[in-house]
Amino acid sequence: MSEQLRSKAQNLIVTGHEQLALGKAELALQIWEQATEAYTQLGDKEGIAGSQINQSIALQALGQYRRACHILLTAVKLDYQDNLACKQPNETDIKSQQQREFLQQALGKLDTSKVVTIGLQNLGDVLRIIGNIDNSEEVLKKSLEMARTLNLFPEVSVGLLSYGNTKRGFYNRMRNSYERTELSSDRIDAIEKAEQSLRLYQEASDGATANQLQSKLNRLSLLIEIADWLEAELKSRDIPEIKRKLAQFQSQIQPQVNEIFNSSTLFSNLPPIQSIYAKLNLAISLGKLNLKPNEQLVVAIQYAKDALQQAKDLKNQRAEAYAYGVLGKLYKDEQINQLSLAESSTEKAVYLSQSIQANDIAYKWQYQLGNIYEKTGRMPDAIAAYNIAVNTLEPVRQDLLSINPDVQFSFRENVKPVYDDLIRLLLQSELNQDRLKRVTEVIGQLQFAELQNFLQCSSLGLISLSKVNTLPDAVFYIIALEDQKKVEVIVSLGQPNNLPQYHYYSVDWQEFQSTVKTLRSTLQNKNFIPNNNASTDILSSSQKLYQLLIAPAKSYLPKTGTLVFVLDSELQSIPMALLQDEDNQYLVEKYSITVSLGARSLEPKFLPWQQSRVLIAGVSKGPSFKQEEPYFEELINIKPELDEIRKNTVKSEILYNEDFTKARFQNKVTTSTFPVLHIATHGIFSSNPEQTVILAHDTRINIRQLDRLLRGRTESSRDIIELLVLSACQTATGDKRAGLGIAGVAVQAGARSTLASLWNVSDKSTSLLMGEFYRGLKAGLTKAEALRKAQISFLKNPENKEGYKKYAHPYYWAPFILVGSWL
Repeated sequence: MSEQLRSKAQNLIVTGHEQLALGKAELALQIWEQATEAYTQLGDKEGIAGSQINQSIALQALGQYRRACHILLTAVKLDYQDNLACKQPNETDIKSQQQREFLQQALGKLDTSKVVTIGLQNLGDVLRIIGNIDNSEEVLKKSLEMARTLNLFPEVSVGLLSYGNTKRGFYNRMRNSYERTELSSDRIDAIEKAEQSLRLYQEASDGATANQLQSKLNRLSLLIEIADWLEAELKSRDIPEIKRKLAQFQSQIQPQVNEIFNSSTLFSNLPPIQSIYAKLNLAISLGKLNLKPNEQLVVAIQYAKDALQQAKDLKNQRAEAYAYGVLGKLYKDEQINQLSLAESSTEKAVYLSQSIQANDIAYKWQYQLGNIYEKTGRMPDAIAAYNIAVNTLEPVRQDLLSINPDVQFSFRENVKPVYDDLIRLLLQSELNQDRLKRVTEVIGQLQFAELQNFLQCSSLGLISLSKVNTLPDAVFYIIALEDQKKVEVIVSLGQPNNLPQYHYYSVDWQEFQSTVKTLRSTLQNKNFIPNNNASTDILSSSQKLYQLLIAPAKSYLPKTGTLVFVLDSELQSIPMALLQDEDNQYLVEKYSITVSLGARSLEPKFLPWQQSRVLIAGVSKGPSFKQEEPYFEELINIKPELDEIRKNTVKSEILYNEDFTKARFQNKVTTSTFPVLHIATHGIFSSNPEQTVILAHDTRINIRQLDRLLRGRTESSRDIIELLVLSACQTATGDKRAGLGIAGVAVQAGARSTLASLWNVSDKSTSLLMGEFYRGLKAGLTKAEALRKAQISFLKNPENKEGYKKYAHPYYWAPFILVGSWL
């Protein structure tokens, strides 16, 4: 009986692989679940583990990576901190370095065997895909170590390929960091990671036959990708090292293509579904080459056609849709320029992907169809296609991964262009009020999508500015379209008074970029102090920025009132209050100012100060200041600030120094109702969520931990945080998109309004300004107007208060910005 059951289990394993090779992953999963049951009845631990690993492979094919991760931990018996490995960074308080240490300890306890080796290799792949590339590296290193110890040469080759993919993930991470910071060290690190990946691909391609082709294809696509990046870099900065590296990578591309052509018989050795995607990946790579373009593209089209036929033979509609889409992309190329074929192929890709509800690829082909319509001059059709692509993208972007799971999803490459092109085309067409309104909606959708991507969170509970009950006097929508080298501004008037509600103008790209870069560099400089040089730079840049962004709207803006800014992420770390007109009058002298989170907000609501309880928390010095880099200096004026705030509140509690621990703070906010939280401690806003932190006395709290820390409060109480104040924070030096950190903290706190500082003013002026702000709230002013009055008290000192005159420089009053509700 046991032999029959064993034979059945073995046959089920074989049958499952056959079904998976045909693209029938769901059926393969069911079959391997039956195999697991059979091995369980036999008490065969190795058989159970092997069939569970197979289940994980099917789950990966179905895109269910989290389930695959959990089942792999069970298969290899990895006891790792309550399945910590399978959690995304925003789901745990444990820092990445500590996670790696826990993982190393757990990996050290595993038995060395073939089944564990294979299980770890699959686990490494899954961890990379769900975004845990640090853990992926640890797991793959252990898998390779086991494979070499056991002389499992095919597994060594598979492990090298997987490790190359993970190193490519590190390259993507460092390149993204470089695009945010433009630090040469980040660019050097990105190139180094790419070179490590290329070496691993080369080593893998010298190994087992089954992995040779995939390793060569991955190596080719990475060579093309990094060469394209460095070529673009060289156009903006003539650096000899970039030129040398570019030549080095370019020289390897054609030999790699030739090597693949000479190995073309390897396609037939692959399972059918893998063969399809391998051919399509090669076709995409060939389509990007400029070497003998016509010849390469003809070959690329043939590979895509072969893949299409295979997909049809398998009756795999997803693969068929993807093949049609790739064909459309190749026909669209300027060297081929067969737009009728491009259109018909792409339309088939759209139809098929929509019919099977594969929205993660459907939006790509809808967007591509818009590109084709635009090239053929059919602008209304192009706008319609771009609109459909944006609408398709909205509900699925949080789960998007490339069709090839080895290529990590990139927001700026895969999502942003869809929105950008719709905005561009809407503004190039005949403008009317409805069309301008639609542009403001798309700008809001894009900036909100970027915030969601930053937070890795899809449900933020905010509503569109157009749907709030109390409108501000004007909303400025500002977006930089990098590919088109354009900056677009739309102003929406809250009370048009016989004027059109929407007004539109463009801004000179070069002047905008240089002005923003100069101003941001001055404000983010850690040595920024109110000296003459800084004053000159700030004055010049703030006046230029006013002329670019505000002056064109001056004729239809009200003389005073409230302005809300929906800012491109690069502008979010620059205070709009600082902008100065031709009469040397700052914007804040006329208007109260608020920044919106992607044109969304909690419903604006006035804060009745007499009914408000305030939790005041502050740290002047503590262990967290020196726990790790960056180190922080003592804040000698925190205690006076807390005392000043307490004097202006009706009911308040203070957590100061040793009392402001992470645990005590969490206990306070989850067991008591505090509509206002004032936190006076060091903090950094960064476009990297793990580096966006505030410092309690005992530890640093990053943005994801803050979300979990405050979540208990917002879920257990109907009373949301009406006002969150972060008075001693600063934006990360050199980070163009550090403003995402401010927006992220505001959202994760669930605060209706957030008052934050863009740089740390290490002076008693902060306690004075905060006192003025709270006195304004106490007097019944809106939050935005209370902030404006507090800033004017320094800038103009209308009440001639002693000591205020020396704080007239923007260094002291300009860093404070209000995010969210202005009421």
